Amino acid sequence: MCPSPRPRLNLIGQDESLERMMSILARAMDGSGGAILISGESGSGKTRLAEEFESLASRSGCLCANAQCEPGQPPYAPLAQALMGLRRVKPALSTDASLEVLRKVLTSSEGDGLAARGDRALFAARDILEAVCREACVLLRLDDLHLCDASTIQGMHFLAREALGRKALLVVTYSDDELYDRESRPHPLIEAVRVMRREGLCHTVELQPLTLTALGEAMRDMLEADLEGRTLSELHRESGGNPQVAVELVREALRTGGMAVRQGRMALAHEGPMAISHPLRAWMSRKLGRLPGMQREMLDCAALCDEPFDADLLSSALGWDRLETMELLDAAMRCHRLYVEQAEGYRFRWPVLRRVASSELGHERTMDLARGIDRAKGGRAGGQGRG
Repeated sequence: MCPSPRPRLNLIGQDESLERMMSILARAMDGSGGAILISGESGSGKTRLAEEFESLASRSGCLCANAQCEPGQPPYAPLAQALMGLRRVKPALSTDASLEVLRKVLTSSEGDGLAARGDRALFAARDILEAVCREACVLLRLDDLHLCDASTIQGMHFLAREALGRKALLVVTYSDDELYDRESRPHPLIEAVRVMRREGLCHTVELQPLTLTALGEAMRDMLEADLEGRTLSELHRESGGNPQVAVELVREALRTGGMAVRQGRMALAHEGPMAISHPLRAWMSRKLGRLPGMQREMLDCAALCDEPFDADLLSSALGWDRLETMELLDAAMRCHRLYVEQAEGYRFRWPVLRRVASSELGHERTMDLARGIDRAKGGRAGGQGRG
């Protein structure tokens, strides 16, 4: 029987980031606080890194508290939750009058009235931070800040500024791909991060996809078994090194019998692409659904092309202007993070996304795009022949 995966991965491939964060913590403990902003694509291990860092900070004598950001929370609620959480490590705070202001932030259901009391809430947060920092270094962790409203993001910026010159450190995680996957106005966190960097308030840690070796270590930890070489290579290729995508692919393979023990190692049970779980397909479909019309047309065409593809092929296949196609590709990389650019052309960030996109095309649309791609390749081959 195949082993069942554990619900989470140990910290893999982040030693350098963790070491850098510990040096930042040392400066904060000496009175040079600020903020650490941990970003990366969804599922890249940001929260896991922040949790490990908080654990090490706690063992170093810091007073730590955290909060999880969620959609629909009242303004400032995550900040209030984190600060009120300091009562667990410093019970004397329970009698602090400033906590009553923050308690109202958490209990009030009147959004407009709460926003109007924002200054009082932030000044109360500052007073609590200042009081606690006199005795010990404080670490406040906020996870998934991209889910918060503009007021909470402004509050985080305010506290990061207040942490300067104090024994205080804010640790914030956010999914950078979720910042840009929006149909309306730009996410307020984009501008907040830009300004915080300019003001010197923050250090940034940008997580990269896992290497083949790191992904193998992560899967060994999850499965309590090594992956066979070809299976690991296929998993790394399909997931693009994203831990969340890799875990979903492995879970589905185990659920459907697509992976089994072979000569003491886990291996794919059959040839062909790995099955896509319903949660993974739904997540990627939501991303595809947010694309503006022409970007979605371009992605549909790219999903039927061999990789790598380039702007010349797409523009010829779609009958578009080449410069316009290049601009759309650039926007898609910056704003939706679905492609990566390499020396030989463009590839999907997660190759499994390509399969999801092509599966959503109807037969007539597929045939129409395929004919356009064939014409473009034929024209390219003819041009090369004449040369």
